[in-house]
Amino acid sequence: MSRSQGNIEVNPQKVFFAQVQTDCVRVEAGASLGDLYWTFSSSSTSYYVWYNVDAGGTDPAPGGTGIEVAILSTDAASAVATKVVAAIDAVAELVSVIDPRNSERVIVKTKGYAAGVHAAAGDVTGHVFVAVHDGFFHDFGFTDGDLELALDQQLLDVNAHQTGTEIVTSLITGMNVELPLVLKEVSDDQIERLVELTTGGAITPGSGTKLQGYGSGQNFKNVLDDCARLILHPAALDNSDYSEDHVCWLAYPKVDSLTLSGENPQTLSLTFRVFTDNFIPEEINKFAKGDHTQY
Repeated sequence: MSRSQGNIEVNPQKVFFAQVQTDCVRVEAGASLGDLYWTFSSSSTSYYVWYNVDAGGTDPAPGGTGIEVAILSTDAASAVATKVVAAIDAVAELVSVIDPRNSERVIVKTKGYAAGVHAAAGDVTGHVFVAVHDGFFHDFGFTDGDLELALDQQLLDVNAHQTGTEIVTSLITGMNVELPLVLKEVSDDQIERLVELTTGGAITPGSGTKLQGYGSGQNFKNVLDDCARLILHPAALDNSDYSEDHVCWLAYPKVDSLTLSGENPQTLSLTFRVFTDNFIPEEINKFAKGDHTQY
């Protein structure tokens, strides 16, 4: 579907909204962890993380693929967390980081978007497991009009007394990214994904039927909890070829309007506001082009 002649290109895009399965585990100090383990799964593999304390441990082998974490009995919980991250990160399909809000917590992500199995207790009694996000991959279907990704780099002009009003240089103070989008396929699945599961809410009264919409219950909610990846994929490429994809790592879909018409197709207008994803390298932690499944 893509056609080029010289420097002229027509490149229609498919639009996807996706989430990587994410788990959070708060670990303990090393003295209490000898030969203990905890489990989690990607969409294709069952894993268990086990602790080899002071090089004297034995693999508990509960089934699945083991990830050994060599620790010391004197390690504090934060040191254990650092070693867990290093061990998990060595597995090709996994990404792990220390939670920036708590040095004793480990964030585990499985590359790709299919839902797996969240972390479970295994035989570790003191760890705390929190399921952060379920993986999903959602196709927005038909879109209306061009897709224009607005990249707004903020600059602070610097003047000097010696040069009067002449601008000597400018300092980059931030980058704001947004994408307006109009959807033509306003199915029940679209409404559920964009209203009930993100920006709005739902309630089922008594034995009645579900109502979806917006209300004051969403006030003061942190939108980062409802962000996911916004992916633009060239329609001319196979769905498994991510080489020319554009991805906004942490995008929030704000519903602007729902058009109801007796003459034209029903449409849903959105604006995706993009935030910084602290688990992506800072050089590209808002927007990138290429194979996003590497993170």
